[in-house]
Amino acid sequence: MRLFIQIRDGQPYEHPIFEDNFREAFPHVDVDNLPLEFANFERVDRPGEDTYVRVFKTYRVSYEWVDGMVKDVWTLCPMTDEEKEAALDMRVTSLENRRQIAINYAQSKINIETDVGITVWTNYLNVLNVFTYQRQDAFEVSLPSPPKKDTNGEWVTNASSGSAPNVIG
Repeated sequence: MRLFIQIRDGQPYEHPIFEDNFREAFPHVDVDNLPLEFANFERVDRPGEDTYVRVFKTYRVSYEWVDGMVKDVWTLCPMTDEEKEAALDMRVTSLENRRQIAINYAQSKINIETDVGITVWTNYLNVLNVFTYQRQDAFEVSLPSPPKKDTNGEWVTNASSGSAPNVIG
């Protein structure tokens, strides 16, 4: 996938365009011998992120000359205090919405299950009801996992021990 970008006053101008679109918009331009008004463009993927970067820093992209062509240049920028608060607010809202969905689901399972299933789902519902975390840790916590069925089709919690391994001796 070949890309091109306009150059004005020696600097990248606007955004890159695909070769097909470029040829249609500028049919008189030889793409193998670009005039000074155009340059080849190389798309560079945004660097990978860890939780800290996703939450408290952002990347800004600019188009800059690198080794004779224009490329995406990614700059890591700290979030402002307002951006950090907004990110935490969104995460807390998401956690609380997902917790409420899990509570509703657990209650629906209690209403249709029998015996052990009722007990397991009731225990899970109790865990969800007392689930707490510190706001500043919202990106580091996960909701408790719901019960699952074991190989015998019985409901088990994540606290239940697994079955004995099948060891061939």
